[in-house]
Amino acid sequence: MVRISADLAGIPPPAPIGVGLLLDGLPIHLTASAATQYISKCSSMLRSLGDEESLLSLKLMTGQLVASAQTPTGIDTEAVDRIYALADRVEDELAQAYSLATWCITSPAPEHTSARVEAAQSILEIAERCGDDALTPLGYSFLLTGLLEQGEIRSLDIELMKRRHNQLANEMTFGSHPADWFGFLRLILDGEMELAEQQANTMLAAQQHDGSN
Repeated sequence: MVRISADLAGIPPPAPIGVGLLLDGLPIHLTASAATQYISKCSSMLRSLGDEESLLSLKLMTGQLVASAQTPTGIDTEAVDRIYALADRVEDELAQAYSLATWCITSPAPEHTSARVEAAQSILEIAERCGDDALTPLGYSFLLTGLLEQGEIRSLDIELMKRRHNQLANEMTFGSHPADWFGFLRLILDGEMELAEQQANTMLAAQQHDGSN
């Protein structure tokens, strides 16, 4: 029997374990129930990886942390310490971006706003340079939230326009990115209530279709 390799047959090889959970980015708009399920999946993947200290392990641990922030129990401080320690041991530029993301998640106070905006910009720069799509939505969430907290509406508008341009250019799913939700908020601030309602319905429909809410 002649065996044809996956490459020759045009069939993409299976993704490494755990990568599937990260394809749509780290979870930033989950219900408590969906967040709990996500945490469970990450835990299962981490158990499969065993004692492996890798960038993938760090990503899954950060995913757990992001999801935990969306549950009634909240964030485990010991998990935060483990992420920081692993990021230092991995010694990778992208690992430091995940470490910065962890700091942003655990530093929501107003006195940290300026530092969060700077961290978000660093996260996005590293994610783009390293081609890490999983981290980009989370980085944008930090950036847009920080700009809104600072009252930098002009800067917020610029980021939303850039996001909309990229979305059209790359045929991204509307409602799948935090910038879409900030665009909805911007319509409300402008008094465009009918357009805001239409956008909200579109985003909710996309969320329900993806099963992420």
